[in-house]
Amino acid sequence: MRNYLSLIFILLTFFNSLSLYAHETVTEVKAFEEELVIYFQVDSTEIDSKYFDILKEHADYLRNSDNRMLIIEGHTDQRGTREYNSAKGERMAKAVKSHLESLGVDSSRITTLSYGEEKPASIGDSDQDMAANRRAVLVYQ
Repeated sequence: MRNYLSLIFILLTFFNSLSLYAHETVTEVKAFEEELVIYFQVDSTEIDSKYFDILKEHADYLRNSDNRMLIIEGHTDQRGTREYNSAKGERMAKAVKSHLESLGVDSSRITTLSYGEEKPASIGDSDQDMAANRRAVLVYQ
């Protein structure tokens, strides 16, 4: 009977630890999923250093998950021609891809795509609207 109680105690401890781990994992994933957008300054494809830690987390995630692929979508504001914005969106996406590759992510796991000005996050002509549209969005597959 004593061995039986010990076994029950061990199993309860094990299942309790799984429950705590699952909760921590869900919390981490939710926080991680909120950090999927990198914003850019006017006429710039340079990544602001405030995004370096976020991108490092994404690089760590990609290196540690064998089957996940990433699409980086480049988006711009409506300043300039469609051709210019399409090319600029591609440069933004490639800047993020290059940064992730410098952190050890295999380039074959990342695809870039430019939407230019075609999918605005915010409609309007204010500086705030324009800033919301200059972005690279990380989409996991």
